[in-house]
Amino acid sequence: MKDGKPMLSVPTQKIAPKPGKRFGGAVMTLEFSAGDKKGFYRPTLALLADPSDLSSGDGSTYTYTIIVE
Repeated sequence: MKDGKPMLSVPTQKIAPKPGKRFGGAVMTLEFSAGDKKGFYRPTLALLADPSDLSSGDGSTYTYTIIVE
């Protein structure tokens, strides 16, 4: 989420037209700011079956672990 709104992926072709057309798919940007709080942070990305329905998760997720020392 950014400014309280979900951040959705964009088609790869929008970012890099020529290779994006060839490879397809989508790209999602992940921004993370931990500030000065030490600990483990685990932002999770989830795929949607229907991009127009934010509750349509298809069960696919990927979690990053960020360690702030």
